[in-house]
Amino acid sequence: MKKITYLFTTTILLSSFLFVSCSDDDDTDEVVVTSSILGNWTVSSVTAPSDATAQDWSNMTISITGSDAGGTLTSSDGPDCGVPVMPETTPWIYTDDTNTMISRDDDVNMSISGLTDNAMTLSFNVNYNFPALDPTKGFLESFTYSDDTNVREDITYPEGIVNEWPMGDANDENGGNVSISDGKLVWEYTKVLEAAIGWEFDNGINISESPTLSFDYQLPLGTIFSVYMFGGEGEGQLFAPDDFNLILGADGMNEVSINLSNSSVKEGADPNGSSMEEFYGFYMIAGLTDPDPNSSTFGQLLPDAEGSLLHFDNINIGGVSLCTEASVSGDWTFSLTK
Repeated sequence: MKKITYLFTTTILLSSFLFVSCSDDDDTDEVVVTSSILGNWTVSSVTAPSDATAQDWSNMTISITGSDAGGTLTSSDGPDCGVPVMPETTPWIYTDDTNTMISRDDDVNMSISGLTDNAMTLSFNVNYNFPALDPTKGFLESFTYSDDTNVREDITYPEGIVNEWPMGDANDENGGNVSISDGKLVWEYTKVLEAAIGWEFDNGINISESPTLSFDYQLPLGTIFSVYMFGGEGEGQLFAPDDFNLILGADGMNEVSINLSNSSVKEGADPNGSSMEEFYGFYMIAGLTDPDPNSSTFGQLLPDAEGSLLHFDNINIGGVSLCTEASVSGDWTFSLTK
């Protein structure tokens, strides 16, 4: 009983203290004054999930208008991933009595903190579902699959897109083994002279505004590489290093962007007759040659290159945005200044 008496007594005293304290706190709760958040804001820094941190947010401006009843938020000059994170225009309303939380019409709630006359921080979570790929506007394969993915069997595409994993030659019809490692395609070379991977678009893609193929790559020394394409009634082929440069033997990934509307400058190459308005497909063709300048077979195709690895990522036709579900979903913090 003694212990219970002590607790009961303590509870009474604590309750009395809380009653007095709550009365004091009620008078000091800070309420956001709406006029303080209104105006034109610039982005001073962004804390972002995943690879979206690499996006350039420094040019984004955010304008907030309205009253205690709500208003409109607009943003401009953001990066590729800007719109799903900070809409170009959205109504907003307060969601609490202290006006420290505002809700957008996409069901994202943004917490206001650090508010002064010329600074404010917005914190929020985005759960973004990337729209289904539209095969008429471009193509992007960023290989955001788990490492245990069976590439040949598990990776599928929307209707109208047909792909070919490494196609070989008479030495090895398989063309090599393909797997996923750390979000990249790994192509393990087997006994082939030249092999190819590619995608075809049954209905054609209009890439005339951005007639490019870009991709990240890591290729061994001695790799010979070309891109075969076809569109409309024509076809064409571009070659490295005549038409574009590749860095071979690097320790990490590099990026290349190729203008598919060009004709090859390689001696003896046929003119490029591929239509960019009706682009039907492309193949990336690779072969391995002997890279040793002191070898009698220097520069010659290796009939047995088993074990050599080629890495690819972000294979992009038509300049499709690299903004993905993985790079947008998560916790965001925007530090703003006037």
